[in-house]
Amino acid sequence: MVSHGELLKMIKKIHRENNTFVITKNRLPYHVIPGDPEYSKLLAEYNENPQNFTEEYKYTPSLQEFKNNAYEKINILRQEKEKAGFSYMGKIFDSDSVSMQRLLCAAQAAATNPDFTIEWTLKDNSNLQLDALQMQEVVATFCAYNNELHEQATTLKEAISKAQSIDEVEQIMQNNT
Repeated sequence: MVSHGELLKMIKKIHRENNTFVITKNRLPYHVIPGDPEYSKLLAEYNENPQNFTEEYKYTPSLQEFKNNAYEKINILRQEKEKAGFSYMGKIFDSDSVSMQRLLCAAQAAATNPDFTIEWTLKDNSNLQLDALQMQEVVATFCAYNNELHEQATTLKEAISKAQSIDEVEQIMQNNT
């Protein structure tokens, strides 16, 4: 079993230019952000006993690493937007995966029954009465919304892939996220 002091000797603190850090424990990198409780604890320990840490040095990611990080952030943001809800008839519908399964089932039922009606509970817990055509339109609206998010993400990724510097990538991300 490794003691706390021995563990600290295995930790390497790498400062990044964007004021985040990579803490290396047992040769595995952990990305930490100032203000995070784990980071604050390690920083306090570092300031009290810097001899227990390996040499601190500045790390600048390669352009490709920076691009890969931006691609991942774009994917996460798109997924968050997909789950945040979408608008139909001025009302916001839930769009998490369970809600979408329910919408698709209702749309299938509506497709086979022209007299279909349903009272749908919206994101704000209010209700909306929908007929068969409206139920189909709800799903079509979500598909269009989802496609728009996908196109935006693709356009952003294409711009990032053409970037020639980290500054360009940062600028693209700042202007579009």
